[in-house]
Amino acid sequence: ACTPDQFECRDGSGCVARAQYCDGRRDCRDYSDEENCPPSVSRPACTSDQFECHDGSGCITQTQYCDGRSDCRDYSDELYCSDRRACTPDQFECRDGSGCVARAQYCDGRRDCRDYSD
Repeated sequence: ACTPDQFECRDGSGCVARAQYCDGRRDCRDYSDEENCPPSVSRPACTSDQFECHDGSGCITQTQYCDGRSDCRDYSDELYCSDRRACTPDQFECRDGSGCVARAQYCDGRRDCRDYSD
């Protein structure tokens, strides 16, 4: 059982300090310490060139969005990625689908695609 100054994780996996409840960081294994937070709890404000993780835990750069690697704790930056736009005619699409690089970067001796396909 948790002490009065602790929050009990919903899945029973443990207790976290009350100060960690709704602090924008997931401390419970089931993330229950970041659910149903009051609106007064401040969340990080993302800029227009950033993607906000759906759980409100943070912001990532647009280049991290749909890059094949989860940067958000809730994996929201890798959801619905098949719906993203295709590369433009002046771009090369990396074989692993992680992004597009300028045609000028194709076979330039430098790794621009995560999978080295350029």
